[in-house]
Amino acid sequence: MEPHGRLILFTCLHGFLLLCMNTPLESATLPSCNTSGNETDRLALLDLKKRITQDPLHVMSSWNDSLHFCNWVGVTCNR
Repeated sequence: MEPHGRLILFTCLHGFLLLCMNTPLESATLPSCNTSGNETDRLALLDLKKRITQDPLHVMSSWNDSLHFCNWVGVTCNR
């Protein structure tokens, strides 16, 4: 993919994630990060990741079990 196309894809993905995180829907607000977390939110985020067909900049590479989902790139948890 050409650099311009990557920039457009990254911008769209970033905008989509910001839109999802800023939506007023209660289900889009993640709880505070504690040791147990919210398994429903984690599974929803992993489902979103599964539906992303291309991630050439590897924005979602941190979305795995090695980090708590509150530490994933693009995810913000609050109280």
